[in-house]
Amino acid sequence: MTIFSQPTTGFAPHILCFTINGVRGETIVHAFEDQGIYISTTSACSSKKHLASSTLMAMHVQENIATSAVRVSLDENNTLAEADQFIKVFDQLYQKFSKINADA
Repeated sequence: MTIFSQPTTGFAPHILCFTINGVRGETIVHAFEDQGIYISTTSACSSKKHLASSTLMAMHVQENIATSAVRVSLDENNTLAEADQFIKVFDQLYQKFSKINADA
């Protein structure tokens, strides 16, 4: 797993950007959708382009990794219960994808 959101200057604390190594971003998005959690592979302003994130490319992230990245955006309307549910689902999916990658 690679986390691109880091607590530095310019960091947006309400956005989490990450990859699960060996898993396409679209696969991650659909797995979360199946659990009622909606995330994205890109920012809303570039979602129709299907390209690697220009931000990640500017950070010199390899294109194959950048195209696997997903974004989780939060706002003041999200609850702690929703965050807890995201963590629970993330843990389940991470274990599932790790097992699939290990068996491949």
